[in-house]
Amino acid sequence: MKFLKNHFVSALALSLIFALSGQLRAESDQFWTKLRGIVMYDKTMAFALTEQEFTQLKVLANSGDANAQFALGVVYLAKQEYFDAELPLKQAATQGHIPAQYRYQKYLVTKLHLSPRQ
Repeated sequence: MKFLKNHFVSALALSLIFALSGQLRAESDQFWTKLRGIVMYDKTMAFALTEQEFTQLKVLANSGDANAQFALGVVYLAKQEYFDAELPLKQAATQGHIPAQYRYQKYLVTKLHLSPRQ
C-alpha cells in the first residue's frame, strides 16, 4: 500500500511540475530540470541549485506559486533546515497541493522529534 501511495504522489508531483514549467518557458531549461528533480525529492538536485536559482525559487514561492513553495520546502528539507521548510510546505499544502500535503504531514511527525532549531 505504501509503495502505491509513494508512486501516486510521485506521479502527481511530476504532472504538477510539468504544468509549472509551462508557465515560465522563458526560464532556463537547467533551472526547470533541477526543479523537477527537487519535486521528485532528489536531494542531489536541491544541492545543485545556484544562488541565483535559489533566489528565483524563493521569488516564485513568495508570489504564491504552490509548486515553487513545495520545491522550496523540499530544498530546505534536503539541507536539513527543517524549521525553514515548515512555512513553504504549509503554504503549498494549504493551497491543496497534494504532494505538499503529504510531505508537510511527514514533516509534522518529524518535528515532534526535533529539538528547537535543530
